[in-house]
Amino acid sequence: MPVLHRPHASSPPASARQRLWQELDLLCRLGLGLAPIAPDVCAVLRALVGAEAAALFWLDEHGLPEGFFHEDSPAPAQDLFLNEFERLFVGEGETNVVALARADGPAVGRLLAPDARYFRSNTYNLLIRAGGHHHTLDLRVEAQGRTRAVLLLFRAQGRAFGAADAALLERASASLQRA
Repeated sequence: MPVLHRPHASSPPASARQRLWQELDLLCRLGLGLAPIAPDVCAVLRALVGAEAAALFWLDEHGLPEGFFHEDSPAPAQDLFLNEFERLFVGEGETNVVALARADGPAVGRLLAPDARYFRSNTYNLLIRAGGHHHTLDLRVEAQGRTRAVLLLFRAQGRAFGAADAALLERASASLQRA
C-alpha cells in the first residue's frame, strides 16, 4: 500500500496559527494523557510546522517506549518497531526513541543534521525511509524530572527542516508537558 503524504502547506496565516496553538493547548489540558490525544496533537503540530507526517512516542517510568502513534507509517514498519525493537533498533549506530529521550543534548533538533551513520541505521532505513521520509525534526518532552515523550516530524528528501521549524516545535513543549 503506498504511503500517502500530506501536501506541504506554507506557514498558515497568523490567525490560523493562533487557533492551532489554542487547539494544542486545549488538547493538552484535557487530562487524558498522550495516548488518546496523540492523533490530534500530531495533526496540529504537523500543520503548525509544515511537516508531511508526525509521530508521538510516550515513555514508561524507565524511559522506554510505552506506546506510540505514527500518522502514516506502513503496517510492516509498525510491526517491526513493536516486535523487533530490541533486535533491530537498539545498539551502536542506532539513533532511536530511547537515544532521543536521553536528557543530554538539546531538547529539539538533534536530528536536524544527523551524521552519515544515521542514514545507514536500521532506524532510518526500516522506519523513517520506509514511510517515504528523509528529514526528521525531533522534540524531547520532559515533565516531572524525566523525559515523558518524543515527538518526531517528517519531510521528504529536499525539504529539510531548519532553525525556524525547530523554534516552532520547541514552543509546543510547554503544552505537551501538561498532557
